[in-house]
Amino acid sequence: MFTLIMRSYRGHVFTLLKDDVQGEFQKEARSGRIALCQTELRRVLVDERWEGIAIIGGKRGGKKPTIQSLKYLVDFLFDYDDGRKRGSWGGLAFRYLYQEMSTRLLDHHSPSIVERTKDLFKRHFIANNFLIPYPTPTKFIQTDHYQCQLWIGWYHYKLINQQQRNAAKARLSQRLLIQTVEDHLTYCVLAQR
Repeated sequence: MFTLIMRSYRGHVFTLLKDDVQGEFQKEARSGRIALCQTELRRVLVDERWEGIAIIGGKRGGKKPTIQSLKYLVDFLFDYDDGRKRGSWGGLAFRYLYQEMSTRLLDHHSPSIVERTKDLFKRHFIANNFLIPYPTPTKFIQTDHYQCQLWIGWYHYKLINQQQRNAAKARLSQRLLIQTVEDHLTYCVLAQR
């Protein structure tokens, strides 16, 4: 179910960007199979379109931030019956699927299990999307006064640190050369610098 909701969300984002997605990626984008991250967006969007995206943080122009945290952002995107306005995008398919998942779980499980599952989905969403449109109570994608679409980007310290650890391991394994000497056994030798 998580994958279905995630693909529905991504599919809606790419539906809004349909004219800006390169032809060979249209079908894949509409089905929500393309991740929302800088690397993938640069790959699938036409070059001019990528230049029209502004990546912002939660606080804009010294004003009180609309989006206080990633938790607030994901709650704003998916939660229902919380009294917050969502304008025309409040009834989109990804929100309906999320609500349906919650309702079906509640039919068969305790409220605490439902809350844990919803929290797990939100963590899954944050871990798998690094760049998303900046939503407001009236618009799904906010624009600035230059008509650039505003997107919120983030990265994960743990994932970044894991990449650094993997790079260190790769450098170490490059120093260890596996050599085969004619009929001798294979052995490791520390590489000379």
